[in-house]
Amino acid sequence: MDTIATSTLPAPPPPLLPPPHNPPLSPFNHPLPPPSPPPHPPPPPSFAPPLPPSFAPLNPPSFEEKEKEDEEEEEEEEEEEEEEEEEEEEEEEEEEEL
Repeated sequence: MDTIATSTLPAPPPPLLPPPHNPPLSPFNHPLPPPSPPPHPPPPPSFAPPLPPSFAPLNPPSFEEKEKEDEEEEEEEEEEEEEEEEEEEEEEEEEEEL
């Protein structure tokens, strides 16, 4: 009887897979940090409330317009002073008559 010699060889090792690609960490290839939450919007500046429209002119008068207004005011004041002087003179005359 012939016996076939069978060798009991161990199973061949599985093919070696290349190691997973994990390069050593350096300052230039660190994993990205988790995204930071978005910054809160800055609070609105706390200025004084805007003036009501009656106090805030839409177009400020020019220098020439201001001069004209000043001259008009001066003329009005002079006229008022003249009227007051006339009234005083009239009162003095009335007192003299009495």
